[in-house]
Amino acid sequence: MSGVSFLPLGGLGYIGLNGLLIEVGEYAYLVDCGIEFPEENEPGVDTVLPDLEFIRRLEGKLRGIILTHGHEDHIGGVSHVFRSMKVPVYGPRLAIALLEERLEEYGIGGKGELRVVEKGTTLSLEGISVEFIRVTHSIPDCFALAIRTPEGTVVHTGDWKWDEEPVDGEFLQWERLEELGREGVTLLFGDSTNAEVEGRTRSEREVGRALERQIEEHEGRVIVAMFSSNLHRLHLLADIAQRTGRHLVLQGRGLRRFDRVSRRVGLNRIDPGVFASEDHMQALPPSRTLVCCTGTQGEPLSALYRASKGTHPRLQIQEGDLVLHSARKIPGNEGRVYDMFAGLTRLGAKVVHHRNAGIHASGHATRAELRKLLETLQPTIFVPVHGELSFLSSHADLASQAGVGSVRVFENGERFTLENGNLRKEGAESLQRLYFDGKNIGASATLGVRERWKMAFSGVVALQVEREGLRASVYAQFAGIPQTSERLVTALQDWVRQELALLPSYTPPAEYEAAAKMICRRFIFQHTGKKPTVLLRVSGGGQ
Repeated sequence: MSGVSFLPLGGLGYIGLNGLLIEVGEYAYLVDCGIEFPEENEPGVDTVLPDLEFIRRLEGKLRGIILTHGHEDHIGGVSHVFRSMKVPVYGPRLAIALLEERLEEYGIGGKGELRVVEKGTTLSLEGISVEFIRVTHSIPDCFALAIRTPEGTVVHTGDWKWDEEPVDGEFLQWERLEELGREGVTLLFGDSTNAEVEGRTRSEREVGRALERQIEEHEGRVIVAMFSSNLHRLHLLADIAQRTGRHLVLQGRGLRRFDRVSRRVGLNRIDPGVFASEDHMQALPPSRTLVCCTGTQGEPLSALYRASKGTHPRLQIQEGDLVLHSARKIPGNEGRVYDMFAGLTRLGAKVVHHRNAGIHASGHATRAELRKLLETLQPTIFVPVHGELSFLSSHADLASQAGVGSVRVFENGERFTLENGNLRKEGAESLQRLYFDGKNIGASATLGVRERWKMAFSGVVALQVEREGLRASVYAQFAGIPQTSERLVTALQDWVRQELALLPSYTPPAEYEAAAKMICRRFIFQHTGKKPTVLLRVSGGGQ
């Protein structure tokens, strides 16, 4: 194969599941391998995974997975890849530490070769070299990649923003990016998450100042809901707790995990003395309590959501509590979030969110920053990544305005090749959307995901038919069907029995079962307007 080939496995056309396959001759590398969180029409699913079967077919050719940072939408799929194949993984220390813990959790620790890279590291790999360039984001230890290939330098931004006041003191290496621009960038892959947002991204320290004003002015207990991975914000809140004479209490498994792992790898400078345990929280005066908790998206099992329903064992909302929602509402979650806000308000809390108080900042660059990067790197070719198709299109327009000569928008599964300064599309791969559900991994049809949604929407009828010659006894149970009554159940049983009696005695079992389901669905539709899922069991036999 001539040239350098690219294949996006996810992250183009939606948020999450980020992964980009790079092939150079006989060697292949995967930049990130993330997960996506399920949609509301995918009930019961834990996470959405990349096409693992496609990745398995690369065994022997795949020489490494290169991680840009430790968010689940960039590293969450790696542990599932490791279930069936061993491949070196290169990434920042926090991402590697989080991955190590997940592998231990799945009982496959030690199966892969995990290598920590630092700022300025350049890896010489088979067919390419990769330089790791520090960028700022909402999680520590993040990199952009400068990938040297036989066809020129390819830059992948990872997730980034330009924070002029980084909490950890690790500034974006803008001077190095300027040097790359002067050296020449053939192809740029750019994060498009905020490509439709005008202006500049708010600094994390600016968020800290807004949070401190809210906390300082409130005499009672303060509860801050935040993304568990935002260690920068946790550091700021720990400092605020010390300055305002409060103890910090962590509520939520995710927050405790990130606190623990970051401390183990030396990225957590919080004084342990600022913390109070969950057990001691009730004994603290409200004016000396600052609770950090998970649940920004109204997840049903999260700490804040359960507290809003009065079902959390330790975090009971009290009259006079101040709840600071220090996060954005991810599209699709608005209903759950506002339901949570309503529950908190009913219990006596005051809820403040970032739109009216400036208490959250995105981790992704907005249009002013994106344009500055494009003008700095001056790539020959630009391909937007990470985000909905409209985000990619908006970023592509911005690149054209910034003077990039060749701008291309691709979707997942579309293969394209860089050769002699040109980018050409080579075709497409049919990639599966896989689901991780409990202990099972499979496609929608295998795990019955679509059927679950149908059952949730239209209900279920459990139908038992006992055949006795030309006659049949019919028993039915309903679940999730409106207007259900004993009379409707009896009427259905009588109707199905009468209609089945009209079938010829020699009707094959498969046709008999299909007829029973059809008769049942028609009856329910006529009476309720719903077409339920029919679970049928037939016993006995014909003549």
